[in-house]
This record gives sequence, C-alpha cells and structure tokens, in this order.
Amino acid sequence: MRLALTAALVLVAMPVGASADTEVSTTVSPGVMLTQVQTATATINILTVDPSIPGVSFDSAIARDSLTAGTGDITQGRETASSFASRKMDLWQAGQTPKYPVAVVNADYFGGTGDPLGFGIRSGEFYSEPWTTPRAAFGYDAQTRTAKFGILSFAGKLDLGGGSIVKLNAINRPVSRGDANDVVAYTQLYGPTTGGRPGCTEVVVSGIKLPLAVNQSLTGNVQSVTESVTGPSSIPDDGIVISAAGSGASANLIRQLKVGDPITFAFTVTPISRGNPVTVASNGIVDALDRGSLPPSSSVWGNLTCSLGGGPRLLVDGMSIPNAIDAKDEGFDDGFANGPHSRTGIGATHDGKIIIVAIEGKPFVSAGVSLRDEAQILADRGAVNAINFDGGGSTTMVVNGVTVNYPNLGTGERRVADMLAVYAERPPVAASSDLALVVPTTTLALGKTAALSVRNQTTNLSVKDMPIVWGGAATNGIGYVTQDGVFTALRAGTGTVTAVVNDTKLTAIITVLGQDVTPDTYNLVARLLSPPETPGRSTISLRLNMLSGLPGARIPIRLTVSGGTIDQPQVVTDEDGLAKATITWTASKGEVKVEAGTLAPMTLTYISK
Repeated sequence: MRLALTAALVLVAMPVGASADTEVSTTVSPGVMLTQVQTATATINILTVDPSIPGVSFDSAIARDSLTAGTGDITQGRETASSFASRKMDLWQAGQTPKYPVAVVNADYFGGTGDPLGFGIRSGEFYSEPWTTPRAAFGYDAQTRTAKFGILSFAGKLDLGGGSIVKLNAINRPVSRGDANDVVAYTQLYGPTTGGRPGCTEVVVSGIKLPLAVNQSLTGNVQSVTESVTGPSSIPDDGIVISAAGSGASANLIRQLKVGDPITFAFTVTPISRGNPVTVASNGIVDALDRGSLPPSSSVWGNLTCSLGGGPRLLVDGMSIPNAIDAKDEGFDDGFANGPHSRTGIGATHDGKIIIVAIEGKPFVSAGVSLRDEAQILADRGAVNAINFDGGGSTTMVVNGVTVNYPNLGTGERRVADMLAVYAERPPVAASSDLALVVPTTTLALGKTAALSVRNQTTNLSVKDMPIVWGGAATNGIGYVTQDGVFTALRAGTGTVTAVVNDTKLTAIITVLGQDVTPDTYNLVARLLSPPETPGRSTISLRLNMLSGLPGARIPIRLTVSGGTIDQPQVVTDEDGLAKATITWTASKGEVKVEAGTLAPMTLTYISK
C-alpha cells in the first residue's frame, strides 16, 4: 500500500505560491496572458487580461445560451466550459461573429439546474437575482472598461396600479412550491416558455423596453391573464411573464388585472456594507465608504455589460478579509473557507487589469487551497479587489479552445449554469499543416513523465516562437499536461493529448501501461486543524485516494491519541474518500497515530500555542 501522509502544519507553514517550482507564461491573444505556476502542492492557472487593449471584452456566458437550454425545463440548462467555448469558436470561424472566445472559466454557484444562485447580467440584460443571503458579485462596465465588486442585496416590486403593490421575489427560476406568495418574472433568457407550474396565475406583459435592466422603472401592458395554468406560457419578444403561486395574496391581486392594464415594475440591486466597508472598484481601486454614504445603486450596478455572482469576497482595497468571518457572513461555513479545495476567483489591479485564477491541488498530494491562500495568490499577482467563484469540481479554465486544468482528476468537466467569457476581436489564423505534436514515446509506464513538443515537420525543429497552449487533461483520464509540455501518466489506458498553436489544434495518442489500480493502492493525506477560536480542540481531516485519482470510499482508519481524547477512535471514509474526527487535548503536547490497512503507522503532533 502506497502512502503520502502530510500534517497540516507543514502545509500551512509555507504559503501556496511562495516558492514556485516552475512558472510558464504565454501571450495567447493581444492583451491576454496565460501563466501557470507549479508549486509543491498546487497548480495555479492565471489569466491576466488588459481591458484597455482594443477588441478585448468580457461577458457572462449562460450555459447553452438560456437557463433552460431553450426547453423551458430548468434542469436542462447546464453546459461545460469547453462545450460553450467550442460552440462560440465555431461561430467565429464561420464568420458569424468577430468575437473570438479567448478564455472561458466557471463562475457562479448553482443548485444542479441551469439557475445560477447569484446575480447575473449578460450583454446588459438582467437574468438572475442575487442570492437570498447577500453575497459577493463581479461586474464589468464595457464603457469605462472597469471591474466592479460588491456584496449585493435584491428587492423586486410590481406596481399593479390603484395602490396595489406586489413583491417580485425573483427572475427566471421555478415558482416555489413552499411559498404561497412567491412571484417570479420570466424573460426569454429563461427560454421560450415559462416552467408553467400547475395552479399558478400567469400574466403576459408586452411592450417593455428591453433589454431588461436593474435599477430602472419599466412599464408594459397586460397581454393576457391565465388563472390556474396547466402548462407553460410563451414569453413575448418584447416583454415578460409574471407567474404567481396560486393560493397567496399576491396571486389574488394579480388575478384582478385586465388585458391592456399598465404594469410598472423594478428590480433593485444594492451594494451593502457588512463587517468592513464594502463598495465597488473603479479601475481596480475601492473607495472606503460606510453604509450611510453608499452611492445610489443605479450609479454602481445599473448599466453593467455583465455581472456574475460568487462569494465570498477575498480582497478589498488590497486588504485580505478575515475569511472565517466573511465566509460565514455570506453563508459559507469554516470547512469551505479553510479546507483545501480547487478554487476559481477573479480580481482587479490598481491599473485596471483583470486577474482570473483556477487553482487545483496536485493529484495525490493536496486537494487544493484555502480561501486565504487564494486571496494571497491573487494579491501576489497585483489584485487589490477580488472575489471567489464556485470551485471544487466546477473549477475549469478553457484557453484557446482547450481546458488547461485537470478537472475532477481527469474524470471530466462539470456542467455548470454560467461562466465568464473573455473575448478578442480578430480574424482566424489559417491552420498550419506543417506542425505536429510530438511525443517521445507512444507508450509510457504508470507514474512516469514525458516531455511533449510541437515541431515543424518540414524543418524538424521545435516551435519556440509561437504561442502554445497545452490541454491540461488527456482524454480517458490517463494523465495531465502542464504548460511547459510535460505529461504525467496517472491511469492505465489510451488517450489523446492536445496542444493549440495560434488556431491550429494538434493531437497525439499516448498509451499508459501498468497494472490497473487496485483498492490497496492509496495515497492518504491527513491534516490536523487547531483553530485559535477553539483552544484545546483540533479536527483531524483525512482524505484517501487511489492512485487513479478515484476516492478511497468506505475504508476504515484507526486513530489513537495520546495527550487527549477523540470522539471517534475509528472512522470510515465516505463516498468522496473523506473522514474527520474531533480531538480534545488534555495536555499542552499530544500525538495522533493514524493507521489504515497495512500502512505503517504515521504520527501527527500537536503543540499548544
């Protein structure tokens, strides 16, 4: 049985990014640079984007172009970042758009459907309200070419006339089954039709000045009123559909509307102060404003080109937020904030550049980084304001059409609800038939590495003067490739490695040889966490993976403590290969012995500070 056991104190003592093994940078398009940093425990992919370069732009990327993929069924509206990039690449190559999708990264959290949990604006059109617990969001103003960051709250109002006001709870999500007064507005970014929850009252409103924007008063006229719908309503090109739960007071008021009646409504998004002063970046600089002096919402978030939710905030005016406090304020627990996870984040520098990171732990060494590590990585790259996006299995960065990270240990990208796309306006470069991706050997032993290269087949010389972007994950999960072209074999089988040179996509086949990984081939990582707010107590966190990267599920691990007591002397890993136990120390110094299967016992040491 193979073992890699590491105490948390060792991992935490040296900040991620403090000492890089390698750093490789490639200008992938004018104004867009990809940098990959390899540390002992993490792979850090960094995009540095200069919005001042002509043609460079940002926009939100809705999976499959609508929240329901054009079906009206919210469960259908998810897509991988590489699929979205490929579709947009096809349009660009066909000459149907001048916007080349340089990069696509995952963004907001989602609940297993096409409905993002946080704030969303695409091409100036509002499509998703902020989360019920105010959370951080990123916004971009194409007119000023500046990024904005804030923690946002939301309120919606529907004025039916005659003094009747109804609360608009949300936009573009199914009507709640548990809230009798739930009222939701639908636009065509939801799909061609509403969800049509049986029993709801639905009002079709047309004649609205689109695109739908926040912090504006909008007016339309009732086109139809349908009580107790039995199916979906069509959403008009020039309007919205209001859907109200069937039994509440709101629905009773809405049912009184008549065809032709005017309706006025507004969606208000407001940045709030929580803990430290929070406001919005202008050219990457945050003005320190307290709650009482926040500017009008319309001047901050009303006319954005795009916006995406996330959370929590990581940097404000160059200062890192105390993550445990901030994460809890935005609805995240300590395990999320302090535990090692893959992370995606975005920040802005003083001079207006946008920094986007996708960070993963090294396979079999670390599960990732903490939020504090992520904030430090962004700060090291010059970010003064930053927020976290969804991470874990969602963390994905696609550059020039290839995925540069290794999502889910090579088992494949997660389909997400929305993403951030970076575009450049440029014509296609003719594909070169002279180039080839060269592997030194087509067969490789499990665990070995090989240096890949791109060569000119006419001269047989390596290409060094062209930008090369390497696909991070070989197909079939056989291994991963770093941006210096080194392939590491992780799983037996045959797969394809990929590189892109300008607009030429190159592939080669590699076969990894070795005995199939068996359940007794594991890597075990143990971390001893001793938060200062709970003196005398520690949590031992365990992660067990097979060499293939699959989790070591349902494996018993024995824990023996000296100098304290433990609530579970034997734990069993869950389906993700994770387990933990709590230790109460009775002495200033103690030890935990970890035993799993036939592994030699390993010991972690506790010393009271």
